[in-house]
Amino acid sequence: MRQVFVVCALAVFLSAFAGTAFCSARHFRTAHKHFTEFANEAAELYFKIKDNPERNVLSHLTAISAIYAEKAFLVMTLVEIRENMEVEKDRRFAAGKLADTRKFLLEILPPEIRLLTNLTKNPGDPRVGSVGRMIINEMRVFERNLKNL
Repeated sequence: MRQVFVVCALAVFLSAFAGTAFCSARHFRTAHKHFTEFANEAAELYFKIKDNPERNVLSHLTAISAIYAEKAFLVMTLVEIRENMEVEKDRRFAAGKLADTRKFLLEILPPEIRLLTNLTKNPGDPRVGSVGRMIINEMRVFERNLKNL
């Protein structure tokens, strides 16, 4: 009976832990891909819309998406390095650089998400709001994945 309890407790623990499991490089590779796609989408929309204020918002969305694509690529690379290091001293060094990068990004993400939310709150063209929401959602996923590192 005790063994059944231990197995059940372990299963509950592991299932609870699965939701906040260690983020691997593939999570950040996916974020890089999505941010790149959104940057391209915002840039394409920029040339279809003639309204200058909305074009300014699209310029910002294009730039922030491209910037976050590179940030996701950086984190992905650091995670891959950490995952493949064999010498403990090197692993600690890579983990330290990853921790510094993570801390920096977690500090700047919330204000940037708020800024984009305000910029895309009431667009004249619904396509601008749609692209903005996709980028904001990806930034939130990126933030969650950073917290799970």
